[in-house]
Amino acid sequence: ITYGAATQNSSLILPGNPELNNTIVRCIASGYVSNVGDYINSSSATLFIQGKADPVDLTCVISLLYTIQCNWNTPYTIPEFTISKYNINITNEEELYKQVSFDTQYTYNVSEFGTYTISITAVISEDLEGEKNETSINIE
Repeated sequence: ITYGAATQNSSLILPGNPELNNTIVRCIASGYVSNVGDYINSSSATLFIQGKADPVDLTCVISLLYTIQCNWNTPYTIPEFTISKYNINITNEEELYKQVSFDTQYTYNVSEFGTYTISITAVISEDLEGEKNETSINIE
């Protein structure tokens, strides 16, 4: 229960819990409100909660000699949230290359032969990083 302290507009912030998705909520005002009576019910609203973004649908190919081209689809988010960036990690042997992309494609020029593991994570906000998707590609 949240009290709006006699304001016409109030807000309610709930912890993000995916089990609450699509819950119908209704506000009730009690007390003496604008000569109307003791209780006023609001229209109902549907509660949407944005959890972590799903893994991206990742495809990586060798597009030219020594070049890895990766493409992915933006995962679903509710309308008020958008993907702010994609964190990209590329590993080869013991080396880790960290990159950020604001687009749904990334090109990486390799410096040596070997197996490269590419992982991409969609980020909604700094504290809401999505699930990682990973693939490997071999440059011979």
